[in-house]
Amino acid sequence: MLSKTLTASQVKGEEWVNGTFTSDPGYSWYNGFATGTLIHRVANIDSVPFHVMDIEILSDYNKHLSPLPFDTIYTNQKAFAYRVNLANKKEKIQIDNRGPIAAIVVCGEGINIHFAGNKTQNVSQGKFIFIEPQTKCWFQNSGQDETKVVLFELR
Repeated sequence: MLSKTLTASQVKGEEWVNGTFTSDPGYSWYNGFATGTLIHRVANIDSVPFHVMDIEILSDYNKHLSPLPFDTIYTNQKAFAYRVNLANKKEKIQIDNRGPIAAIVVCGEGINIHFAGNKTQNVSQGKFIFIEPQTKCWFQNSGQDETKVVLFELR
């Protein structure tokens, strides 16, 4: 979730349910659909935009990965999700020799991601970057205020 928005939802063949979901930005969950698919639709019933990212995992990467030492939102057979808060420009985190990662900036000015060869890429609030497996990089807050990031790592 990238916004705090009141929604309604409808599972196929059932009635609409108002107020089914409202969460703080950065909330994340996983549904493996082990019991089958879920055909549904969601509607924004709020006065603010509904901003969410939905990631479909089509295959495994490396089931033997262990979690990184960050605040773990969840761990399951397909992925890890982490919450990373960078308080200011001085705070940095490093990623090295890991699986594919989507880094999503939930709030704050954004982050700078520094790669080998002096390449830097900025990711602003509400945007994401896909980091290829086995990439060495480090993240740094690009502003003065706290920036919150969700890292979604395939395993």
